[in-house]
This record gives sequence, structure tokens and C-alpha cells, in this order.
Amino acid sequence: MLTEKQTLLIAKQALKKFKVNCEVKFIPYDKYLETAKKSPLISEILSEGFSFNELKIPALVEHELKEHIFLSKKIINYLLKNKPLKVQKDFVKAVLYHELFHIKNRRKVTKKNYLECQKSEDAVCNEFRKEYPEIYKLGYEIHKKATEI
Repeated sequence: MLTEKQTLLIAKQALKKFKVNCEVKFIPYDKYLETAKKSPLISEILSEGFSFNELKIPALVEHELKEHIFLSKKIINYLLKNKPLKVQKDFVKAVLYHELFHIKNRRKVTKKNYLECQKSEDAVCNEFRKEYPEIYKLGYEIHKKATEI
């Protein structure tokens, strides 16, 4: 399993590639959950009856004075259990690229509400799929398989 240090090295490389200045760090699960609930998109999904554990969201972006990407070791380890090291590295890269596209497109989100967040999610997925199809596909397939009920 990838260590936190290895994951943060992948993050450093991704930040350089995207030319983005932001902090990437692992945070404790309870703080991660608290941060996730601040998202209009996630809070709406939770209000529809889904549990946060069902969503298996490995990373969150927080737009404050400084951009942050928060990672959940618990969720990442769950999603990558028994996966080869190369797949683990590519998945982490996919997760980070997804969040970096959110940061890159931040100015396109005019309001912090469910509809704007959903539009942002759709735009990020489309742009990511177009620019990095293999990494996008790997990330999507691992997450989809883990969240199937």
C-alpha cells in the first residue's frame, strides 16, 4: 500500500504539472467528514439518504484564502486494497488531477450551491476525460466498482 509520503510525492508532482499552488494533506477522518459536509453537493446527497461511507470520496478540495486538497487515508486505502502499486499510483494521480481541475476551474463557479457544484463536477469530469483519458478511466472504474450497491 502506498505510504502517505509516497502519496504526497505524487501530489507534489501533480501540483507542478498543473502549476497550482495549494496545500495537499491527509486529515483525520472525523475532520474529513466535517469538511465534506460543507460541500453543497455532498450535503445534498447525504440529505437524500446516502451515507458518507457509501460515497467513498477519497479527496476534497477546499477553496479558502489558500487552496487545499484534503485526502482520506481510510477511504484511499479501502479503494486501493489489493491493487498493484502501479494502479495505486495512477489512482492517486487521478484523484489529485480531478481536484486540481476543480481548482483550475474555480472562477467558473459563481455561487456555492448544489446546482453550481454539479455543473462544476460535470465540467471537471469532461475536461479530465478529454485531457487524460487513461488516468480518468482508471480512477472512474475503481471508484464506480467500490460504490456499486
